[in-house]
Amino acid sequence: MDVEAWQNFFVISGGASAALTGLVFVAVSLNVDRILTSTGLRKLAAQTLLLLMTPLIMSIVLVIPIPRAWIAGVLCIIGGALLALGMFAVGHGMDLTKESSAIKLLQHLTPTMLVCLLIIGAGVSLVVGFGGGLYWLVAAVVFALIGGVANAWMFVIRVENWHHWKSSGTPEGT
Repeated sequence: MDVEAWQNFFVISGGASAALTGLVFVAVSLNVDRILTSTGLRKLAAQTLLLLMTPLIMSIVLVIPIPRAWIAGVLCIIGGALLALGMFAVGHGMDLTKESSAIKLLQHLTPTMLVCLLIIGAGVSLVVGFGGGLYWLVAAVVFALIGGVANAWMFVIRVENWHHWKSSGTPEGT
């Protein structure tokens, strides 16, 4: 598979990822006082930023001229594994809601782990030389952006709820 043929995809996905990451960073900056007092909000903000930065980082790495597709595959496998470790480290012990365990699992792991698996799948496919190659990254980028935007929305709602809880004197729940 010709990695260089994918340059436009990497530029577009990296640009979209950078723009969305920047918007979330602004939201975090505007609410830093609220976020610093809530472990749950800090973890959700970090997870959201990490998820949105994933297409940007993958795009930066893969836009570099790579002489062999299998090298790009190894980079994808490493990137997917590092993302999984980072998400686990950031989300470990995250208890943001009072919903059931199944909802928490779906909410926190589905977009994240799906993105990790798709990136690793792209890498394995590139290494072995068949199975779709970089097409797996298209799905990873789409899920990362959708998951990141969904996380950002939940983050904004939770920041506002935190403010309401603090002003009403009820437990914050985050």
